[in-house]
Amino acid sequence: MSRKKGNGMGTVYRRKDGTYCVQRTIGGHRVTAYGRNKTEALAKMNKKLISYQYTDKDKSLVTMSEYIEVYKKTIPEAKRTTEDVRAFIFGYIDRLLGDTLIEKISDDTIIHVVSDLAKTLSSSTTMLIISRTLGILEHARRHGYNIKTTCTTHDVFHQKKKLKELPSIEDALTVINDVHNFIFQCCGYIALYSGLRRGEICGLQWSDINMETGVIHINKQIVVTRDGSNYITSPKNGIVGQTAQLMDCGINKLRELSEYYKEHNIKSDFVFVFHDKPVNPSSLGCTFRRAFLAHGIHGFSFHVFRHLHASLLASNNIPLIAITRQLRHSNPSTTDRYLHSITDASVDDIRRIKIGPLQ
Repeated sequence: MSRKKGNGMGTVYRRKDGTYCVQRTIGGHRVTAYGRNKTEALAKMNKKLISYQYTDKDKSLVTMSEYIEVYKKTIPEAKRTTEDVRAFIFGYIDRLLGDTLIEKISDDTIIHVVSDLAKTLSSSTTMLIISRTLGILEHARRHGYNIKTTCTTHDVFHQKKKLKELPSIEDALTVINDVHNFIFQCCGYIALYSGLRRGEICGLQWSDINMETGVIHINKQIVVTRDGSNYITSPKNGIVGQTAQLMDCGINKLRELSEYYKEHNIKSDFVFVFHDKPVNPSSLGCTFRRAFLAHGIHGFSFHVFRHLHASLLASNNIPLIAITRQLRHSNPSTTDRYLHSITDASVDDIRRIKIGPLQ
């Protein structure tokens, strides 16, 4: 057995069988947790400490601020959640609800918080903070607190959310055509003709595309971090190798792009390159946001091409299950939110759908 060592979290040591043991003494009681590695053992210990946090204090007297500290120790953050984001979210929750007794928070309290946040923050940021708030309350409920809230994030936002009317296909094509950079134009066309996300478009390589059949293999995406840097990672759903069908007009546009590269002596494994590097998702998004605004179309970004692609398939009588596969959604209900109308008519080949004059 290796030498025991203290790290401010109790006694942590490695056992003869290779597993780790964590021990702490709280209120005269020894609490022990085991794990396959030190991280796992410490995580299990933190969960056990929940039942000892307020042994001398009535749970009805615990404030949200106090419980947040417990919550942060027991719930690991996703890898992509930076410390700045974590501090931002918990900071807002603490300022708005920190002094409120956690068992006194009701659905009306959440509604008032939403109203306060909506005055200064975007709807997506407000939803992020409220989702975490409700997550904290649900965590407390599972650990014996008498939590009064019954609403969900969907209850809070869905009833008030107004569905924006999508721009027409003709308007979208006009916006794409007016983008000065031909490579960025092609990004917009392929997004409209395939439904790929912005990061997937930027991470696309020629080897991922079958130019004869139009089948695209989605193996990666490019993600932009808060400090402006970017990196290549797996697709959004984490599944490598899913496919999407590119329309024939999209295949023709890629052939045009290939000829453009030959004329300008541009060589790269990536389909969309700018200054010898893959197109930056942030630059692509800003370019199209400005292009939409220039045409008086407000509130839409590059992602709208994915919605338009879904609506285009629906208007051509492609059934919901086929659209779900094309967009690579795990649940058809997600796809349904993209669509204005769905019909049950027979399937036409996605490749043969024709858009306006660009055949």
